[in-house]
Amino acid sequence: MKKHLQTFSSVSLFISIILLITSFFFSGCVTAKKAMYFPDMEEGETNIDTMVRESAKRVYPGDRVVITALTGDAESNQVLNAFQNKSSGNQQQLEGYLVDRDGFVQIPIIGSIAVKGLTSTEIRNVVQFKLKELYKDVVVYCTISGRVVVLNSMNSNSGGGMSGGGNAVMSIPLIDERLTILEVLSTMRTSNLKLHNAWVIREFDGKRVTAKVNLNSKQVFTSPYYYLRNNDIVYIEPNKLNQFLEANAPSRNLLGIITGTTALFLSLIVLLK
Repeated sequence: MKKHLQTFSSVSLFISIILLITSFFFSGCVTAKKAMYFPDMEEGETNIDTMVRESAKRVYPGDRVVITALTGDAESNQVLNAFQNKSSGNQQQLEGYLVDRDGFVQIPIIGSIAVKGLTSTEIRNVVQFKLKELYKDVVVYCTISGRVVVLNSMNSNSGGGMSGGGNAVMSIPLIDERLTILEVLSTMRTSNLKLHNAWVIREFDGKRVTAKVNLNSKQVFTSPYYYLRNNDIVYIEPNKLNQFLEANAPSRNLLGIITGTTALFLSLIVLLK
């Protein structure tokens, strides 16, 4: 009988150790390959497709352009720049003139100007030319205002605008009239993402285009969706296994509690025997 008890104690102790090791494994396990960028990258030199880059900086219906005009007349300056910065309570809205569905913006004093397909530099030149017909000294500044929407907040690194769990939406502003999909990726934890299954949803010329982008490949740099546009929606599919192992995932916490309790229970049996 004593021999059987010793054998049972040894087996129980062994199981307890295995369960404890398993608990630690689930606490910190992350597959390195899932967070790998560009495994097909090689040394070399590649020309940048400037046409793709510049096309992302052109204005289309639904975009907003911020135009600041300075003339020699203070009253005219106030009128020209009065209708771009709007706020509702404590919530700041997007800046700039909204480009209508026909590609025009309505600017005080000047009137309607066609801006569809133009860059901010080209819009600035058009507005400045129009104002010079009315004022002797004119300086005009123009930038494109906008944002990109990112889905699935549980992948947030910094939590800026996103909740700590579940699904939510984050809005990222365009900086210097450009935003790349990799800059969006920098706001997310990649350990629980299928980097080869990124989706960009874009509305363009009355069409909604859904495009798949492989962030695990160097081909992303030549993708027409590498440079994002205003109102693009970005979604990267989560890896369900790694999502199960997320630090704040309820399923993972429950698994840790069950494993730890079982190990403790078996350890107590060993001590009592």
